[in-house]
Amino acid sequence: MIEEKLKRKYIREYDKIPLALVIGESTGLESFKKILLIWGKIITIKYVISSSDAYNNRIKKICKEKGVMFFSRKQFKKKNKEILNLNKKIKILLSIFSSIILNKSFLKSLEYRCYNFHPGILPFYPGKNCVSGAIYNFERQTGVTIHKMSNQIDGGKILFQKKIRINKDDTLFSVMNKLKKINLILLSKILLHIKYKKRFKFKKNNKKRIKAYPKTVPNSGLINNDVSFYQFKRMFNAGFSGPFKNEWGNLYIIYKNKKKIIYSYKTIKNLNIKKIFKKD
Repeated sequence: MIEEKLKRKYIREYDKIPLALVIGESTGLESFKKILLIWGKIITIKYVISSSDAYNNRIKKICKEKGVMFFSRKQFKKKNKEILNLNKKIKILLSIFSSIILNKSFLKSLEYRCYNFHPGILPFYPGKNCVSGAIYNFERQTGVTIHKMSNQIDGGKILFQKKIRINKDDTLFSVMNKLKKINLILLSKILLHIKYKKRFKFKKNNKKRIKAYPKTVPNSGLINNDVSFYQFKRMFNAGFSGPFKNEWGNLYIIYKNKKKIIYSYKTIKNLNIKKIFKKD
């Protein structure tokens, strides 16, 4: 009787789809939790690589509780051979809002069965800080794109895409919160396709359609007499990330010979320096 129960358990574990995750930011963490909570009966996560040091401890704790191997960004570099060996047992890899670039040998070890969740609409906004770029360019929409990973960064064929509206007063912080929600919707979509072994239908990712945008905050973030309040608001909205680190760059002013970082519109009001801006 005991042997039969163990056999049934083994078969259930054996039938599960072995998955690997490379995750970044709070969106990656939430995606990891959702897979464990909802998809645990058909998915088994073999390992997780965290690209965001700020979330390492939380992710590592969950991995320990669930018996999942954990690697930080530093460990990923040091234990690359070990991970490549683990890839022999991996069916599919999902990279979710991660800043880690997987090289050709890594992708090849998984026979390119790797899919990236990119916080931007491809092919228009690839690369880092593309959400800030879309806001800065006054785009009306952004979104999340799932694409097959290739040797070109964000250059693989497009699998799924879902868009959201960028409102007039949206900031990087508010847009990222919207993207987090639709990311979870797309996560369910790709996992359903995997579960029912549906054939993936790809769209071309035309790199010639890429739009130009500043990869970091213009003028290194310095607000001086050459900047209008309109321009300031444009940069502020593109870079304001609430309590989280902003890779695009902070805005600042020189006030009484000291550098003052602008964390909110109140900074301008409290210092009573709105006259610093030129007229629109």
